Amino acid sequence: MLNQGSGADVFRLPATRHIPGTGSKPDKHYLEQIISLVPDKTQANLWQDNVPYRYGWWLFQHSYFWEAHEVWEAVWWRATPQSLERHFMQGIIQLSNASLKHKQNHYRACNRIVSAALELLGEGRFKSAFMGVDVRAICTLLCSMISSDAL
Repeated sequence: MLNQGSGADVFRLPATRHIPGTGSKPDKHYLEQIISLVPDKTQANLWQDNVPYRYGWWLFQHSYFWEAHEVWEAVWWRATPQSLERHFMQGIIQLSNASLKHKQNHYRACNRIVSAALELLGEGRFKSAFMGVDVRAICTLLCSMISSDAL
C-alpha cells in the first residue's frame, strides 16, 4: 500500500506473527523499540520521517496484522484529535483489524470492522493519496474482504 522506497524494510520482521487465540506470543520487546521512535506529533506532511508509521506498513504488507495495529496505535495517539491524521490512522488500524479477522475466518467481525473503516476513510474525506498511501486502494481492499457468508 505504501509507496515504494519507504525505508522501513531496514527493520527486521518479528520472528512469528501473533494471532490471538492460537497460543502465539507477540514480540512485544521489539515492537516497543519501534514504538519508542514515534514522533511527538503525527503530521501528514512528515509521514516519510515517521519510522513507526512506515514500519507499520512493512508489517501489514507481510501479513503481521496484529503487530501493525500495535505500532499504528502508537502513531494514532500522537495525532491531533479530530484531525485528518487521526481519522486516517484509525481507518488503517481498522484495516489491520479487519485483515486479522478475515485471516481467522471471523467474517461477521471482519464485516463490522470493514464498515467502520470505510466510514473513516470514505466519503471524500481524503484526496487520492494521503500519507503516501492511495486511500481509494485501501477502500477497494476493504470492500474485497466483505464476506457474504456473514450476511
